[in-house]
This record gives sequence, structure tokens and C-alpha cells, in this order.
Amino acid sequence: MSTRLPTRRILAGLVTTAALAGGLGAAAAAPAHADDQPTRTKVTVKIAHCDGCTVHLVQAIEGEQDVWQSRVRDVVDGEAHFSVPVEHTAGMSLDFTAPWENHIGAVTTAAFHYPGHQVGDKVTKSDALGRSRASGCFAGTDQRHLTLRLRAVQIPVQEEGKGTGTTLFAVHSTAFDKPMYRAYHGRLGTQDATWCRLP
Repeated sequence: MSTRLPTRRILAGLVTTAALAGGLGAAAAAPAHADDQPTRTKVTVKIAHCDGCTVHLVQAIEGEQDVWQSRVRDVVDGEAHFSVPVEHTAGMSLDFTAPWENHIGAVTTAAFHYPGHQVGDKVTKSDALGRSRASGCFAGTDQRHLTLRLRAVQIPVQEEGKGTGTTLFAVHSTAFDKPMYRAYHGRLGTQDATWCRLP
């Protein structure tokens, strides 16, 4: 009577045979390839003239119940730093607070992309403030390091009476995920989480 080996053992045998056939050089190269796949991404958020501001990374995916969140980080000398599992960078959004904000009914979120731009296009202040739609969903990365350069512009708002809010946008348009949310003078905000739709 024949005995059927588990698939995992069969695959392991095939891998071992291939390594021996290719010589010691091929066998030694396999672990190095595995090491090339990072499990975490070091995210640096850069926002000039924003000491006292805070940033917070969130991943909320449409159709999923679990929401991943980073710790809240202070912006110090124009930067905030995070270590994020790679799988949480796809559909990632960024929540923001600033000392000047008041009487706003929603937490400010970063606009990573405005319609009509290509990835890498420079986004000016006047361009951002003239927008009524934006994506707050970053497309993700499999790299070890990611730098997000953002610009914070104070704007008048009338959400809970007259107040001051922030239009926060990527200095260069990034790869993004849908949907496109309604924006007020380029400003995105949320009272819950920025839900993103993965392709």
C-alpha cells in the first residue's frame, strides 16, 4: 500500500533536491533572498514648521472589521518616525492635529493625491486649496524606508462655528488607493477612520 506524503514534505524534498543539483552556491543564496524581503517599513513623516503637531497612522480597509493603528507621535524638528509592518502600509492613512486647530468637527487627515496629478507631481498650495476631491489612502510599499513629505496650511473652517483647520497634503503626489473623498479647500477629515479600498 502506498503512503501519500503531506504536500509540505513533498515540496521540502523538491527544494532540497534542487539545491543539491545547483551546488553549494545556489543553496547559500536562498537564505539571502529571504532576507531581502523586509517585514517592517521605517516611515518618516516630514512636516515643516509644525512642532507641536501630532501624527497617527491608520489602516482601515473596506470590508474588514479590524482597524490597525500606530501610536500617536509628536512632530519634533519637523519629523515623526514610525516602524510599520509592511502589510499595514497598503491603504494607510494619516491623522493629524495641530496647536492652531479649533472648532473643527473632524480630525484632519493627509491628502496623498488630488485628481489630475501623476505620481511624483509637485503639488502647490494654490492647487491643493482649490481641490474638492482627494484620496487619503496611501497605496503601500514593500521597501524598508518610506519618507512622506507633507505640507500643512492653515485654513478658516465653519464646522463647529468659526475656527481654524488644516489642509494637509503630500508635497509630491503619491501612489494612492481609492476612494476619492470630498474635500473642503483640499482638506480631508474623518470622525471615524479613513476607509480605503484595496485594488
